[in-house]
Amino acid sequence: RPAARARLEEAGRAAAGDEAAGTAAPGARVRWIGLHPGAANSLKCWPLDRFVALGAALATHSRAGEERRLVVFDAPRERGRAAAVHAGLVARGVRAGFVPAGGIAEFAAACAALDLLACNDSGVVHVAAALRVASVSFHALGDPAEWGPRHPHAATFWAPRAIETLPVEPAVEAAERLLAGPPG
Repeated sequence: RPAARARLEEAGRAAAGDEAAGTAAPGARVRWIGLHPGAANSLKCWPLDRFVALGAALATHSRAGEERRLVVFDAPRERGRAAAVHAGLVARGVRAGFVPAGGIAEFAAACAALDLLACNDSGVVHVAAALRVASVSFHALGDPAEWGPRHPHAATFWAPRAIETLPVEPAVEAAERLLAGPPG
């Protein structure tokens, strides 16, 4: 886990452009939130502007004594989606790291260091579930009751064949509830 946290710290520093960005305020609990907006099938992709809105809301809702850091994960087969979400966050004044696409082992190591992952119904939600990382996931083709993560630190949202109809606010509420609870 320390190596994975170091990779996240590196992404955070790169986003801010300085070494100080990786330093938390004394006594602050750092909460790492990952956004993975990719999925090989575009029908399984929640709209990019919703990922931006979710990330911006989570970045600004931190509790006293808590510092939240966002990272956006790129994926080898869905290039462009993560860059668009990252750019949207930056345009809103939200500092977010960008983790370039890598192999599954690299993603799993970084994912293990997260406090929360927000993603589409893709392989990454299953990696998060296997690692017991809290997750908020968006589904359109497969019923999450059958194919989604099955642990108490997962929130799934389903809109059969209409993922673009899933609103942001319930996802923010679910993410906040998961961040307030005990770690997975």
